[in-house]
Amino acid sequence: MEDPLISVIIPVKNEAMSPYVSIIIPTKNAGSRFDLILKRILASRAPFSYEIIVVDSGSIDGTKRLISNYSIKLIEIAPSSFSHGGARNIGAENAQGEILVYLSQDALPKDENWLTNLTVGFNDPDVAGIFGRQIPNDGASALERFFLEYIYPDYRIVKDSVKPRNCTLQDIFFSDVNSAIRKSEWKENRFKDSLIMSEDQAWAKDMLMKNKKILYEPTAIVYHSHNYTIRKVIMRNFDSGLSLKDILDAPFKRNLLYEVRYIKSALRHFFKNNLYRYFAIFPFYEFFRLLGFLVGRYSRLLPLWLKKALSQNKAYWQKE
Repeated sequence: MEDPLISVIIPVKNEAMSPYVSIIIPTKNAGSRFDLILKRILASRAPFSYEIIVVDSGSIDGTKRLISNYSIKLIEIAPSSFSHGGARNIGAENAQGEILVYLSQDALPKDENWLTNLTVGFNDPDVAGIFGRQIPNDGASALERFFLEYIYPDYRIVKDSVKPRNCTLQDIFFSDVNSAIRKSEWKENRFKDSLIMSEDQAWAKDMLMKNKKILYEPTAIVYHSHNYTIRKVIMRNFDSGLSLKDILDAPFKRNLLYEVRYIKSALRHFFKNNLYRYFAIFPFYEFFRLLGFLVGRYSRLLPLWLKKALSQNKAYWQKE
């Protein structure tokens, strides 16, 4: 595997004291919205100092030029060396803060209180990680809006343990699209850079097995959504199934009961909001989502060329 080319450009702030928080953003061709995201971060009313670190894996769209307009630490890595866990580990290695905040390049903080709300839960010394709420962008589909409403409710959730032999995705769910973790915990449990995705779920499971707390904080809000085509739904869930096959170990019945609850909730939602055409669209969409996940879970039975075709992350299969 090619060694990552690392180039650190522009120290964050010339302050005598180290920042309390390091905000780490992996990027590749982040697009024009990234400028607004950076402005929104810098408008945060936080009662502590912070730095911003961008880990870029080969942007060619002007992302790096945009970053040069701000006091941001830029770390460049080779595109072929990218993994979701690896890029986040590199950011953490170069971070000065006690708290590592992870934000996706397309996640827009809702307001100036986002950063404070995301990190205030660390007042509890047993909290290892916190993740915030995701709400849809303008133009998000009804399917995506329901999904985000279901997965990211408006009430706080605290998880403090897990049964490794009876573990569903919901038991360990944690999203580093919008999250914060203690650097001290990261040092003992780095993100698994061998996973194609779901490095955040694997990390959360490790924390819960240590009886540390994972906190969902609904007041730390970002705009983040995708209108996936059927092809993209299959590919994304193929990668998800592949990465989670060695992390989750719940009986089939528990997973089935969750899926039944999810479908019932969706149908009630569409009925309540007069979205009757989704009674036909949703089962079709959900079938392909589950199909992608199951094919990924049993991908060991597939030839390499087919796994590569079904996956979003082509670089992962080059390493394989």
